[in-house]
Amino acid sequence: MAEEKGHATLPAESGPEELTCPACGGPLREILSTETPQAHDEDLVHYRCLVGHTYTGGDLLAAQSAALVASLRATLGTLEEKVAVARRLAEQAEQARRELLSAYYQAQDAEQRASLLRQTLLDGQDGETPKAN
Repeated sequence: MAEEKGHATLPAESGPEELTCPACGGPLREILSTETPQAHDEDLVHYRCLVGHTYTGGDLLAAQSAALVASLRATLGTLEEKVAVARRLAEQAEQARRELLSAYYQAQDAEQRASLLRQTLLDGQDGETPKAN
């Protein structure tokens, strides 16, 4: 065991695998306290990251719970934003569809009017002059 200012660092293989610091995301090492007069039974094991964030077992669980809640809230926020964007896109698509449908009917109407005018002009070329009303 390596000594570290009143603490013994456990060998890497004896500690939990791949724990990360809730504060910075760095790797945590498990540290056994050698200062037994000041340490309570539940505080014999501490966790420290490379940056220096230190946790008791209970503090680590509390910090992980808080990080989990924050992560879930962020996920919920992202999902709610996704719903809002999808709704906006659907509304825009519906409006675009209406505009296309309107343009289609306007084109049909103009085509019918052009056909009527064309027929009227062709009928007038047969020797008849269209009468003005």
